[in-house]
Amino acid sequence: MTDSNPNSLQQNLRLLCGYSHSVSDICRKAGISRPQFNKYLSGKSSPSIRSLRRICDHFGVEEWEMLLPHDQFFKLIAFRPPNSVLKRRPQKTLFESEIWKKSDAQGTLKSFLGYYYSYVVLKGPSSVILRSLVHLFEVDGVVFTRMIEYDKAEPGTRRRLNKYDGVAYSAGNRIFISERERYQGTTIWHTILYANAMKREQYYSGLSLGSTTDSLQNIVSYRVIFQYLNNEVNLRQVLANCGHYALDSPEIPMYVRHRIENRIEMGDNAFVVAG
Repeated sequence: MTDSNPNSLQQNLRLLCGYSHSVSDICRKAGISRPQFNKYLSGKSSPSIRSLRRICDHFGVEEWEMLLPHDQFFKLIAFRPPNSVLKRRPQKTLFESEIWKKSDAQGTLKSFLGYYYSYVVLKGPSSVILRSLVHLFEVDGVVFTRMIEYDKAEPGTRRRLNKYDGVAYSAGNRIFISERERYQGTTIWHTILYANAMKREQYYSGLSLGSTTDSLQNIVSYRVIFQYLNNEVNLRQVLANCGHYALDSPEIPMYVRHRIENRIEMGDNAFVVAG
């Protein structure tokens, strides 16, 4: 057959093979000889119409989809994995697919990209407000997050830096963030924020649930507030403002100080477990 996008076809076929148990398994189930299939993968030849149909039937894709530019085909497969994967691990794949769909940077989350301060109250002998920097950014159509926080420094020591990498997704006027501490990888946090996609807000409130690096045995929950800064910031300046603050510190916006403490008010029924 005549292929108007030979490189794309080769790349797309290689991508599909990555979802399969082996090339031999593909050839056996699709009814194509291994030497001929290797030529398709190497770009030495293109499949005939008959062979292309067999390949498409095996993976559950359309012939025209196989000829898409590779970046478009990659996103298509991320949202709709091939049949070979669905047959082996349907629940895992379907769940992952839904997460990526709801992390679409061109959809609901587009208006939330940028930098934020996040605020939580850390319990201890003397409670403090922890201000951290959070960045929501887009890579290949998916919204990822990066958080930087500073621990309180002991006298004569430098502040310890913690970094968290995660993914953001939206559903039902909420933003969900799942993130993992970068270095040790043992701390995972889940944050849910109230967020109306119809307009930009300065503050977004919600809850964070996870475990701290100091005590992995305890599960803790904090009230959290995100304060939107901008799409571009002076990183040196905003990072210098991160760290621990007294509960009544004038450096922290009054809106945050009045709403961030981990206590249950009369009529509240959605916040437990902190301290």
